[in-house]
Amino acid sequence: MISIKKMGKSFKKRNGKGKRLFSGLDLQLLSGRTSVILGESGCGKSTLMRILVGADMCDTGDVLLDGLSPQKCARAGRIGFAEQDPTVLPWKSISSNVELSARLKGKTIKPERLHELLSLVGMNDKESLPASTLSGGERKRIAFIRAFADDPDFVLLDEPFASCDLKTRIAMYDAFVNLHNSAHENSSRTLVLVTHNIEEAALLGMDAIILSGHEPCSVFRQLSLNEKPMPSSAMRPGDILAEQFERNCRLIRETCMAAWADGTQQERQMM
Repeated sequence: MISIKKMGKSFKKRNGKGKRLFSGLDLQLLSGRTSVILGESGCGKSTLMRILVGADMCDTGDVLLDGLSPQKCARAGRIGFAEQDPTVLPWKSISSNVELSARLKGKTIKPERLHELLSLVGMNDKESLPASTLSGGERKRIAFIRAFADDPDFVLLDEPFASCDLKTRIAMYDAFVNLHNSAHENSSRTLVLVTHNIEEAALLGMDAIILSGHEPCSVFRQLSLNEKPMPSSAMRPGDILAEQFERNCRLIRETCMAAWADGTQQERQMM
């Protein structure tokens, strides 16, 4: 479980003025569930993810992953992370880049596991090619499967499907569902996904956390969506899950509009 209590985080802008991203943020993300976080651009979603993976620190409050600080959890090799701008070693092979995070944790990935992961995102025929040949969307795919490669307890994904074309994105949705389902045969992995895409959230989220539209950012509402992530077929009219998918989309859209309208009204009152 991820527990955030009374968390505060601020930074200085280039013009010297301060910006409070979070103040007294409270949030719990349960083990065994996929939590999707939505918020306006610049509200602090990526900063929150960096704090959760131990790459940044909060100014006040507590952030714990199964009772450990993010830094201790990361040192124990329990976190997988796909950042917005993926890091690859261009001189290394694509398969070596998938292994990168695991190797840094002192772990090894079996060849059959590597082949399985690359097959999930349609890149099994490119595993021996140098990473310098990757497009932006392909780098995203590598970062995505790399986060799952060594079966970590926490998988944190910061807009992992951005920069991918529609066909690739749909295939990656199904890869996500496949990885989620295989993990839950033997573990209670905690997945956190940041996105701007309402359909993505409606499809893959078990819970949706809608962040407020004002500064400092807070949790406007936490929604319960699905028993488990849904396959991409749910996006097709007439599918058995289509009604649930459309209901989720409406709920998330209406909540986001209320959250961000609320932020605009508060900002106007402060002017």
